[in-house]
Amino acid sequence: MKEKQGISLLVLTIIIIVMIILAGTVVYTSAEATNNSKMAAFISDLETIGEAVEKYYLNNEELPIVLDTEYTKTSMINQLIEEDRKKVLSKEIDELNDTEKKFYEIDMSKLEIKFSQYGMKEDGDPLDAYYISEGNHNIYYLKGRRIARKYYFTLTEKLTGKKIVNSLEPEDTSSVNIVSKTDGIKISKNTKEWTNDLKVNVKTTFESGEKMSFFLGGIATLVNVTQADYTFIIKDYLKETNNSVWQAVVINKNKTLTVKKLNSLNQIIAETTINIDNVDMIGALKYDVAPSMTVSKNESFNLIKLSNLIDNNESGVKNLRYLKTKKRVIINGTETQVDYYDNQPITITWDYIYNAGTISDARMIKLPKDVSEIKVVFEDNAGNVDTQVVTYVIN
Repeated sequence: MKEKQGISLLVLTIIIIVMIILAGTVVYTSAEATNNSKMAAFISDLETIGEAVEKYYLNNEELPIVLDTEYTKTSMINQLIEEDRKKVLSKEIDELNDTEKKFYEIDMSKLEIKFSQYGMKEDGDPLDAYYISEGNHNIYYLKGRRIARKYYFTLTEKLTGKKIVNSLEPEDTSSVNIVSKTDGIKISKNTKEWTNDLKVNVKTTFESGEKMSFFLGGIATLVNVTQADYTFIIKDYLKETNNSVWQAVVINKNKTLTVKKLNSLNQIIAETTINIDNVDMIGALKYDVAPSMTVSKNESFNLIKLSNLIDNNESGVKNLRYLKTKKRVIINGTETQVDYYDNQPITITWDYIYNAGTISDARMIKLPKDVSEIKVVFEDNAGNVDTQVVTYVIN
């Protein structure tokens, strides 16, 4: 009798399952690629808008905004209807330290952008618009972009994967403990934000003759500590070394604190390391490198823009304080320079400028036309103020 040829039901079922799995993998991979493409496009849009706004601001000494469109955080968010969007936008505003700022709608017609798919209020949608925050100049797309079932409104760390640093002082998070526990050593730092006053607490237990040693960036800094509950204050230690140890730590790109527990024979019995890359001890200019200056001249004033603000993976410039020191005057028909203020000190020190000067966010300085020289000191986000005075001459 001739046997029947064919595929069994079990084999057919297995084939179908494999095909479904392969199809699902293809769909997932395709969706992931699409989401990545959307995210990259949104990041590019926000960066392009930001650059165009900065260029307009430099050339016109004002923001390219729609008149009478001043909003607070609450009033801007309340233009949205969906609660989930409101929550996301509120969180992003707080993340960029714009909570107390005012917001303005950007007038896209004033920008040198040939084409923009978004922000043009297509079909009369009032949410299809970009907004800018006062002072920090962060760009927000009010309608938001939905990518992988999540909404995004601006350039946050969640979107770009990069830490966002702006010109505002970091919020106080002194109550936040970042903890690591290894081999019976519990080590924690008092904040995760930029600081020049980090305190690291170490707790352990000691047997007879045991002790701890501290290594800052791999450099032995404190040895033979016998307190089982000890707080290492980096700022206090570095005062004794005139910051030379910290400069070595930064140059070697090794911002860590290692604690080693030793027995009576100085043998290591436990060791743990914590990252301290949120510490900045040197100052805004770092290694005596001053920002460059460009001058945009107007009929009634000069606008000074500083660029190449050095960060070296540090906290970056938060603001500056400047003092007008020279001005142009006409004496007997000849232009000459004199001290800007009567009874002006012969030697102007950094602390004099810090206390008597005008504060700026380090982006722009608006000066009267007669000012021919200013002296500047810089402050970074960690609270360091440079003792180096930088002089800028305005021709």
